Amino acid sequence: MLKFSRTHFAALYRQKKFIIVVCSLCVVALLILQSYKSGPAKNGQAVTGAPFNSSLTCSKCHGGGSYGGSIKTQLLDSTNKAVGKYMPGKKYTFRIMFSKTSTTTTLYGFQTTAATLTNVNINKWNTLPANTHNTLLSSHNYIEQSTALTTSIIRIPWTGPKKGTGSIKFYTAGNLVNNNGGTTGDQPVSAILTVTESAPVAAITLNNLNGNIQNNIANITWSTPNENEVHSYIIEKSTNNTNFQEIGTVMSKGGGDYKFTDPAFNSKAYYRVRITDVNGNTSFSDAVTLASPDKNNYKLGLYNHAGYSYILFSNGGRAQKVQVVYTDIQGRPLSSGITFANEGDNTWDIPRTKIKGIVIVNVITEDGIRTSLKFATTP
Repeated sequence: MLKFSRTHFAALYRQKKFIIVVCSLCVVALLILQSYKSGPAKNGQAVTGAPFNSSLTCSKCHGGGSYGGSIKTQLLDSTNKAVGKYMPGKKYTFRIMFSKTSTTTTLYGFQTTAATLTNVNINKWNTLPANTHNTLLSSHNYIEQSTALTTSIIRIPWTGPKKGTGSIKFYTAGNLVNNNGGTTGDQPVSAILTVTESAPVAAITLNNLNGNIQNNIANITWSTPNENEVHSYIIEKSTNNTNFQEIGTVMSKGGGDYKFTDPAFNSKAYYRVRITDVNGNTSFSDAVTLASPDKNNYKLGLYNHAGYSYILFSNGGRAQKVQVVYTDIQGRPLSSGITFANEGDNTWDIPRTKIKGIVIVNVITEDGIRTSLKFATTP
């Protein structure tokens, strides 16, 4: 039978107490590591790599993994095009993309924040995707995972801040993890994205925006001065001046005259030009209304005043160029020329020195209407 002295019992007690303390610390450490799965900012850790985070990233705690991992961040416009500029008040998507060369299964964690170049917080995040949250820590908002993520692509809605904010930096730290509950065997990655504030493209104006109908084909024309970062002109069409649809694109050539034709014109339509700059920002021109001319609205006659006769032409369409041709009764040309007809009534002199006897005058409008009149000249 073993006998223990008081000294032996004291030693055994101290040893038991030590084991309990060590086990307790291990449990606490494990709980902390597990809790970081719900996002470091929730646990007082800002690790985006930003200067106001002391440039710390997930590598502060994690490491040892080698998955050939990388991370890329982009700001996408409404067409999912990556842009380097934002417009105040316009909606965007901030996209985080993990990639790896290893076939080993990993989960993902991240933390991102947005700030001006002077480190002012920009909390313009909108409704967040599932399993993520927004945490305010030391006057900065951090978007991060709420649990270890199985997806390698995270899309977060974001709105451009107010005019005059200037350039924005997105600081993002990511982690490809083996999900063993510890900090080893993980690969931290990080990225910084800078976007600048964009001036509205609406400052670009279209000069002489016009349209006409020729042979039932609509022609839209315009001109511009020197263009600043214009990418293209998108022509849109509507039948009710409300719902417009894209029908074609004319690429920018740096300025000058432009033309677009619509062979699908039918009776009446409204056209407008959507100006798109190199960053995907857009603005719209006013709409141009085009309608098929009604022959009944174009009339040709004689107007007599003070003993002289004049050609009277009623133009039932828009103001436009017209061709005036005089022929003899056999159709042989006597005189011709181009003039301008305002909308409504127009009077023109008769070239009496060039025509004699019975003649025919033909007026052909720019929108394709032809009217004729036979009359006898006076001596």
